[in-house]
Amino acid sequence: MSVGAGRGAGGGAGAARPLVSVIVAVRNGEKYLAEALGSAFAQTYSPLEVIVVDDGSTDGTGLVATTDARVVYIRQPNQGVAVARNTGVARAGGEFLAFLDADDLWLPAKLERQVGYLLEHPEAGLVFTHQRLFLSPDTPEVPGWVARDLMERDHAGFVPSALVVRREVLGAVGPFDPAYEVGEDYDWFVRARDSGLALAVVPETLLLKRVHGSNLTSRVEDCRVNLLRIARASLARRVAAGQAAPAPSQRAPAQRQPASVSVIIPVFNGERYLRAAIESAAGQTHRPLEILVVDDGSTDGSGAIAEGFGPPVRCVRQEHGGIGAARNRGVEATQGCYLAFLDADDLWESVKLAAQVAALESQPRTDAVFTHVRQFVSPDVSGSVRATLDCPPEPVAGLYPGTLLIRREAFLKVGFFPTDRKVGEFLDWYARAKATNLALTVLPEVLAHRRIHGGNHTLRHKADLRDYAAILKAAIDRRHGAPG
Repeated sequence: MSVGAGRGAGGGAGAARPLVSVIVAVRNGEKYLAEALGSAFAQTYSPLEVIVVDDGSTDGTGLVATTDARVVYIRQPNQGVAVARNTGVARAGGEFLAFLDADDLWLPAKLERQVGYLLEHPEAGLVFTHQRLFLSPDTPEVPGWVARDLMERDHAGFVPSALVVRREVLGAVGPFDPAYEVGEDYDWFVRARDSGLALAVVPETLLLKRVHGSNLTSRVEDCRVNLLRIARASLARRVAAGQAAPAPSQRAPAQRQPASVSVIIPVFNGERYLRAAIESAAGQTHRPLEILVVDDGSTDGSGAIAEGFGPPVRCVRQEHGGIGAARNRGVEATQGCYLAFLDADDLWESVKLAAQVAALESQPRTDAVFTHVRQFVSPDVSGSVRATLDCPPEPVAGLYPGTLLIRREAFLKVGFFPTDRKVGEFLDWYARAKATNLALTVLPEVLAHRRIHGGNHTLRHKADLRDYAAILKAAIDRRHGAPG
């Protein structure tokens, strides 16, 4: 993913500027729609047209939309947000298309910056901006599905309201898929990625995204299910097209080469969840160079599951040596300039790698990036076991391997994971990373989901507290200059 800042729309003195079509898909949005439309008409960019597609509202949405004569108003029976966006696209006459959710707000320079970027970078097919979340005045507290850090820190917005896309690009990728009641935007972004498009991010906060109790993204379980559907569809497309990991020579020379990411998945008897983990890695909008599954002496079907995927997934088998040894084997066997680690029972959001690569490329002095994580009890856990598991609903900063993306040279500077501990191997590595003065940062987005079940590695070995004590002693010794 390329990252840059637009310098304003242009094309030469007196040059006619292209029309931008702003598409607002809305259902029962009378409460916020007027503000959203006001932010569209307040843009410093012109010319633009604003198309409101009313998806069968039963409130006063139509009255709000038609109050302003500049709005092109289309009403249709309720068919879902994907169909509403597609209706707007069909009516739009612009060379560039922008999408604005009826509860979001744009800052005045948004279209100016994004159109300017696309005009100056013809290799880029679409461009996002950064966003800031804000709590709607009519919502008393932050909903549980939102990480509180997200409310306090601006971040890249991989959402429709942050997007501007060339018309021909949208035509090539195809319409939004109405089969997804939620997640239709992720599906479209993944299809755009699979088609080989160059994506970009203008690193300015130009979108204000409203948080309230009725956001579609609050349907966390539906989003997770659709994430897996999208990942499976993406993998099937790439296998059918024979494009699982295109070589640099196969990509258009005008496009900037994406940073290469190696994903390492250690597994020991993890056949129950491994397939879903691999699919969430393979379905990333920033396509990994390779996904290496290290089978750590499994006696179940873990190795066969991994080998059944084909490129870019590879499987390496070793005698059982523990999770630290498996991760180290993965590092040694991969070639990417960035390293990512995913436990075999966890899941990633489809934009995880894209967001982290964008952060590292825009912050060259940063060595590694973590994300926030949400824990969930696996649906297959029985009620009696479920009652014994501690699974806080609030997202937390994910200082564990499954949220990490790190430059290879930075990882090697710290050194490999210890192989003599049943638990705490990452805590040991993290303490050494801090002692090495690695520059670490944590993105506020929840981009990883940690599965809680009766067989979690840390739960199985919870009694091995002596490993944690040894790690703490080693960290103290390093701080005081003692060996070890």
